[in-house]
Amino acid sequence: MRFMRADAKKLKEKRVEEVKEQRKNIPVNYDLWVWIRYYHWDRRIRDIDNYTKIVLDCMNKIVFEDDNQIQFLYLSKYYDKENPRVEIEIKQSLSTI
Repeated sequence: MRFMRADAKKLKEKRVEEVKEQRKNIPVNYDLWVWIRYYHWDRRIRDIDNYTKIVLDCMNKIVFEDDNQIQFLYLSKYYDKENPRVEIEIKQSLSTI
């Protein structure tokens, strides 16, 4: 069984609400290509893959039915002290068109 600390759970719930505010359509149910760009505010060492699971989990049932629809996942990290953010680009997989 997996457990999440209370502060982490609260942060995840906040992120889910942010996704809901930005996505007003019903979740898609076809295969996807996803690009995630992380813009950090500093140059501390971070493992890029540690952030990805929670980002995708926050989009489940809102943007797409389930993250198992993702056929290709591209990750990159950058630094932007003035505007830290996560940019996500999602496209229908060419194999399903």
